[in-house]
Amino acid sequence: MRRAKAAPDGFYHMQTVSGDALSAPVKGKNLYLIDERGHSSNGTIAEVNQSNGLIHVVYAVLVPR
Repeated sequence: MRRAKAAPDGFYHMQTVSGDALSAPVKGKNLYLIDERGHSSNGTIAEVNQSNGLIHVVYAVLVPR
């Protein structure tokens, strides 16, 4: 969230393992994820430990191109 707030456009831009782009703006206390198609979802639970890594729970399905 700090990187998004510090970015000139207010978005943190990242690339997924599959090569798809995601953008993450912060609006108030909420973090949103926007996929390449323009669909957005808010993050609901951050950093959930799993046996094979770490996940972040979002409210909607983000579909790659």
